[in-house]
Amino acid sequence: MNIVTTASPAPQGVLPRRPQNGIFFREIGISSDWDKEIPAGYPHVKLFVIEGNLEIMVNGEPHAMQRGDFLDVINQPVRCRHASSDVRAFLLLLSEEFMSLTLREKRPFPPAYLMRILQNPVTRIPSSHFSTVIRGMEHVRQALAAGSGRFSQDILRSKVLIFILELADILADGPDTGLPSDNGKHPQIFIKFLQLLQTYICNEHTAGFYADQLHITPQYLRRIVKEITGHSVYQVISDHLCREICKLLLETDLSLQEIADRLHFSDQAVLSKFFKRINGVSPLKFRIEQR
Repeated sequence: MNIVTTASPAPQGVLPRRPQNGIFFREIGISSDWDKEIPAGYPHVKLFVIEGNLEIMVNGEPHAMQRGDFLDVINQPVRCRHASSDVRAFLLLLSEEFMSLTLREKRPFPPAYLMRILQNPVTRIPSSHFSTVIRGMEHVRQALAAGSGRFSQDILRSKVLIFILELADILADGPDTGLPSDNGKHPQIFIKFLQLLQTYICNEHTAGFYADQLHITPQYLRRIVKEITGHSVYQVISDHLCREICKLLLETDLSLQEIADRLHFSDQAVLSKFFKRINGVSPLKFRIEQR
């Protein structure tokens, strides 16, 4: 397995823990003994397919990827379902702390891009930009492998920042999202709503709570969410709650009742009914099929 990270190698069958510097790089390729597992605990997942094919599961939904496809995921469980024998890809995982220190006040991706990858996390990179993406990820790998010099962490963050800024330039001209071009407050409110969901989704499932946190009325929140996504607030909250259930099903051995307690469902029967309505399968069947 060709893994470049500051963490010590994990025992066979055990995923490596998150390195203290909050970044993980892996090359998926012919020469690597890759076990198809993507380490958990990183909210930012970036994967670029150089050759071959991959089938990636994001929040339980399959995404077929081929040469030139770039996966960008934020706060959703990611797993590999299938990899062709000739696959070669770069996988970069980043913690929220590392991203915050790296970007600081910069916001390279507009709200429309963040909304787009929530709907479809896979984007085709134009062939003219292949070398830019590959070079950027190679530079990150080299910085990780350079050791623990005096300025190694600063160099590493600089390499990641350059890669993300170059990526933002490439993806800024991506396909039309069909979202409104409102440059006013609505996109900012929606992004804050998504951030609140990441923080409180385990405990709070109502539009009223999030509207209160945003200091707006539930009716106004419903209008903003509908305008931007085409979906209701309930649907967006349900999607995030379902993602959290998927994460606990795949990454822990908690029982359904324990998951129901953690996510503030009245009991496991209510959780199972909710999950099956959205995913089409029971939680236990989902756990068995995806593990």
